[in-house]
Amino acid sequence: MFLKSAYSSHHYQNLAVETALADSNPHQLIALLFSGALEAIAQARSALAKDDICGRGKSVNRAIKILDNGLRHSLNLKSSSLAQDLDRLYDYMIRRLSSAHRHANDFMLAEVSELLSGLSSAWNDIAPQVQSVQAAR
Repeated sequence: MFLKSAYSSHHYQNLAVETALADSNPHQLIALLFSGALEAIAQARSALAKDDICGRGKSVNRAIKILDNGLRHSLNLKSSSLAQDLDRLYDYMIRRLSSAHRHANDFMLAEVSELLSGLSSAWNDIAPQVQSVQAAR
C-alpha cells in the first residue's frame, strides 16, 4: 500500500511540474529553474546533515544539471556582457557544488544557495516589467 501511495504522490508531483511548465512564459520558466536549483541545494544540505551521502549526491547533481543544462543553456552569450558574467557565475556555482559534495561542506552549499537566492529575487523583481513588455506586444 505504501508503494502505491508513494507512487501516486510522485505522479502528482510530476503532473504539477508539467502543468507549471506548460502554462509558463520564458520568464516564468527561468524562475522555475531557480526554484528547482534552490530546492535541490536545500535537499543536499538536509542530506548532509543526516550523513546521507547518496541523497546528497543526487541532490547536488540535480542542482548542477539545472544550473548547467537549464540556466547556463538559456543564456545568449553573444547578447551582452551580463550574459557572459552570469555564465561565469553559474560555472563558479557548479564548481562550488561539486566541491561541496566532495568535501561534505555545508558552507559551500550555503554560499551557492545565497548566490542563487539573490539572482532569483532579482529575476522575480523584474517580472512586472516583463509582463508589461509582453502585454504591449
